[in-house]
Amino acid sequence: MRRLLVLVALVAAVTLVWLLRRDPAPPRAPSRPGLFEGESLVDLPDLPADTLPKREPTFLTGRVYGPDGRLVEKAEVRVVYPKTFDLVRTVEGGVYELPFERSGRFLIEAALTIEYAPERHWADVPEHGSPEPLDFHLKPAGAIFGEVTLQGMPVEDAGVELTAFDTFGDEVPVHDTSARNGYFNFYFDPPKDVPLRLDVKSDEGLLRAPLRFTWRGEQMNVGRFDLVPYPSLRIRMRLPDGSYAREVTTCRPEDLVSNGADHYPGRLLGTRSRVFFPVDHDVTARLVFMGTERVRDGDSEAEGRTFMVEREVTLLLGRPRELEVVVRPGPLLVGSRFVNGEGQGVRGRLRCGASEAVTGEKGAFEIVVPCGGLHTMFLDALEAPGVGWVELARGQAGHAVLLDADDPKECRFDLGGRILLLAGRSFDFVVMPADGNGESGWGAGAEEDEPGQAYLSPRLEPGPYRWEWGDGLGAERSGEVRVDPDRLAVVDVR
Repeated sequence: MRRLLVLVALVAAVTLVWLLRRDPAPPRAPSRPGLFEGESLVDLPDLPADTLPKREPTFLTGRVYGPDGRLVEKAEVRVVYPKTFDLVRTVEGGVYELPFERSGRFLIEAALTIEYAPERHWADVPEHGSPEPLDFHLKPAGAIFGEVTLQGMPVEDAGVELTAFDTFGDEVPVHDTSARNGYFNFYFDPPKDVPLRLDVKSDEGLLRAPLRFTWRGEQMNVGRFDLVPYPSLRIRMRLPDGSYAREVTTCRPEDLVSNGADHYPGRLLGTRSRVFFPVDHDVTARLVFMGTERVRDGDSEAEGRTFMVEREVTLLLGRPRELEVVVRPGPLLVGSRFVNGEGQGVRGRLRCGASEAVTGEKGAFEIVVPCGGLHTMFLDALEAPGVGWVELARGQAGHAVLLDADDPKECRFDLGGRILLLAGRSFDFVVMPADGNGESGWGAGAEEDEPGQAYLSPRLEPGPYRWEWGDGLGAERSGEVRVDPDRLAVVDVR
C-alpha cells in the first residue's frame, strides 16, 4: 500500500512538471460576432414529394415530337423529381396528360425506347389553375449515356468529358457534352477497345472518382453519377421592412471598392442567392451579402435600395446550408473608433448621408445610420500628420470609409501607402511609378477654383512615383514622391 501511494505521488509530480514546462498557449484571435438575433444557419433538408402543398387535381399537358419533327405515340412521360410514381403515355397526336395533386416544381421526362435520348424539363404546378403546357423534342440516342445527380436530385447543368489513353498512356480528349437536368448523351462514337475515362464537372458538386471503362461498340448506359455537394449556401435576406430581398449576391470584404458614391463589389463570389466554394473540405469565410429591395411604380417594378451585411459563416462539404440574415431597422446611433492601419486614432470629419461626426483625440465618434449592416461614409476633412487640418474634395473614391453598424468597434482607414495632394485651383494631376510600370497609378482633377481643396489617393504600391501637374493655362510642374506603406506622403502644388 505504501509503495502504491509513493507511485501515485511520483506520477502527479511528473504531470505537474510537464504542465508547467509546456509552451504557453498562443494568444486567441479577437472574437468576431456570429449571427444576430433572428438569423439562422441550417442544413438544407431534402424535399420529398409528399411534403409539397396539396391542391385540387390538375393535369400537365403537351406533345412529344421525334427527331424528324413528327408527333410520337406511346412515348413515356413521367415525373423524375420529386418522385410521384405517375407515368403516362402519349396517345394519338403525341398528346399526354400527366396528373398532379400537389403544387410545386417538378422535373418531367419524356422517353421512347433506347433509340431516342430522353428529354427533361422543369414544370411549375401552381396552387390554383393549370400549369403551362410543356412539349418535348426527342433526339437520337448516342453511344454512351447516363445521369448526373446531386444527393439524388438531378443537376440542372454539368459538363461531361470523355478522355482516351493512347499506347503510351498519354491523355487524348475525345468528346464533351452537357448533362441537362441530370441526363447526358454522347451522340458520336468514342474510340473502340481503348481505355476511356469519364469525368463530370459541375458548379454544384464534385465527382469523387471518374469512371474508367472500355467501349466495345454497342450502346452503353454508364449509370448514375452522384456528386458530392460543394460547401454551399442558399441565402435569404430579411430587409428592414420585414420583406425579403428578391436576390442576394455575395462577395468577399476585400473585393468591395468605392465609386465615389458608395461601396460595391468589384468581383462577385455568388449570385442568384447562392454561393459555393469548389473545394473538397469545409470552409469558414467572412462574406458580404447584398440584397436589393423591389419597389412598385404603377405596373412596373423598379430597383430600390441595396443593403449589405457582413457575416462569418461555416460552409460544409456534402451538406448544403441555408443562411438567413437580417438587416436591422433603424435609424441607429452607432459608436466607433476611426483608426489607421496600426490601430491608432485618426482625427477627421466623417459624413454618412445627412449625418456628420468629428472624431476625438483617440478617433472615437458617434454617427447615425439608416439601418444595420455596412454603410459608406466619407472623410470630408482630415488632420494630416505634419500638415494639420485640410478640407477634402467631396465625391472621391479614395475618401470613402466603410462602417459596419453590426460590428462597429473600429472603423479602419489606413493612411499609409497613400498620397495627400494639396491643390487650390483648376488642375490636372497624375502620378505614375518612376520605373515606368504603369500598373499602379492615380490621377485627380478639378474644373473650378476651390481654395484649400485636397485629395487622398487610394493605397498604392510602395516605391518612387513621378507626378505631373498642370492648370490647363500653361502652368506646369512635376516632381517625385516616395510612397511608403507606413506613412502618408504629401504633394503640395498650391
